[in-house]
Amino acid sequence: MITTSRGWISTAKEPCGRYPPRTDPMTTTTPMMKNMELFRFGLISIGAECRPRTVKMALALRVPRPGLSPRRSAGKLRPRTDLSMGRNMAVSPRELRDVLGSFATGVTIITGVDDQDRPVGLTANSFNSVSLDPPLILFSLDRNANCASAFAEGRPFVVNVLRDDQQPQSNHFASKTDDKFAEMDFTWTTGNNGCAVIEGALAHLECTCESLHEGGDHWIVIGRVSRIEADPEGRPLVFFRGRYANLND
Repeated sequence: MITTSRGWISTAKEPCGRYPPRTDPMTTTTPMMKNMELFRFGLISIGAECRPRTVKMALALRVPRPGLSPRRSAGKLRPRTDLSMGRNMAVSPRELRDVLGSFATGVTIITGVDDQDRPVGLTANSFNSVSLDPPLILFSLDRNANCASAFAEGRPFVVNVLRDDQQPQSNHFASKTDDKFAEMDFTWTTGNNGCAVIEGALAHLECTCESLHEGGDHWIVIGRVSRIEADPEGRPLVFFRGRYANLND
């Protein structure tokens, strides 16, 4: 096929050696072109053969697949809906928190030191690994936490992974008390980086804050691990759907 200013011309010769007459696509309609127009407007399926007999084929219904894309209506986009709930997917903080609670996690106490080198700490289950080489971890820090400034870039901290019998320690560091190390019924020691190591914990990771990233109402703290210790025989404290749980084999 070649293109000219008047349209397309076939280069296939007839037996007599002459070229077939020129056809103008603006005025000439072939069965192929008819079927292409039908397909364009959704009247036949893509698998239909483009032959003259296809005009007798049953027309394929265009059934939209729900949930794949926004729907157009009178030139406007309608919001996507959650078909399982039958309503718009507007997520409230309470609903999101309840759904995320379906993801069972361990429980940690993150400890550090403030500007006066006083020990501080908080309970967190938003702890995760980032990289093995280099050794990086992360946790999410509430911007409104009273000890948030202690976890700035370059500051040390310790991740204490709690054992299944350490619910009291978890509750203590989850409270709003300003000085959580003033009165405690459990013991702790000072790690190599100067932060508190909770005795009896399942594991300890001594870290230094590598970077901070904004994440809505939280800071995402990236820590570089410098020293680790773990009890291979212990069992973790688990948090699931807003309550503590134990890991059962």
